Amino acid sequence: MKQRLTPYLYIAPHVVFFTAFILVPLAGGFYISMHRWSIEHGREAFVGLKYYTRLFDSDFTRGIFFWKSLWVSCQFILYFVPPLVVISLALALLLHHCKSKGLRMGAQFCILAPSAVAVSVTAVIWRWMLGYEAGVVNYLLEGIGIAKIPWMADIPWVWLSIVIPTLWMACGWSMVLFLVGLQTIPQQLYEAVEVDGANAFQKFIHITLPGLRPITVFIVITQIIGAFSLFAQPQLITKGGPGNATTPIMLYLYGEAFNGKYPRVGSSVAMALVAGMVVFSFVSAVYLLAGRRRDA
Repeated sequence: MKQRLTPYLYIAPHVVFFTAFILVPLAGGFYISMHRWSIEHGREAFVGLKYYTRLFDSDFTRGIFFWKSLWVSCQFILYFVPPLVVISLALALLLHHCKSKGLRMGAQFCILAPSAVAVSVTAVIWRWMLGYEAGVVNYLLEGIGIAKIPWMADIPWVWLSIVIPTLWMACGWSMVLFLVGLQTIPQQLYEAVEVDGANAFQKFIHITLPGLRPITVFIVITQIIGAFSLFAQPQLITKGGPGNATTPIMLYLYGEAFNGKYPRVGSSVAMALVAGMVVFSFVSAVYLLAGRRRDA
């Protein structure tokens, strides 16, 4: 009897935490999404699947804005994740081959420090730096004869005003992960291919990149998930503008749930669950694609 119970005791903590923090919130959210819900009075009326079905109605304006905001989040992923991987890997390679321990430690601290700054503080700092009239960046551009750029008011500059601060915050941790990965690659592999006459680029392509594949997949997946939760940067830097061009899904859901005159909590939760399914499908596809390439 004891031997039969032992496996269940090992998985019991996972089951408890999964139930408490995943299943119960999902069930509660689905329950709320099937009701017209008031922040003050709670449940008001049962609506069934109304909030779900109308998202696919072309005449439902807020549904159109929902899908547009979801696309904005996908755009942010395309603009943010590839540069993050490239920049973090380049920094990790530079530090990995740095001979001075003091210089390497100092550079790691400087690159990692922005990740310890609160997102709201980072957004305020970069909003001040990218200001049109008194911003530091435009002041420097004018000094070299370049006209002022409306960083927070016009496309494509608004995307740079969101992506650059986010990269500034996120590159540090990804760089550390790549550094750890570089240290786990056996030095004997590099020595073996040097005997065969491989140059630095060939060693990078055939040894470094394959050796870093598991960490790269981990970074890409976690950053995609994090990118879908983008909120503070567009809220504080671009205010979702111009128009709704930089209103990501989380910012739109916040406005839907806590609209000053007409808060729509049930509708917002339904949208959040649909968006969650899209995110889960997207991340699963990336993971399966990465696994298929690894097995090829």
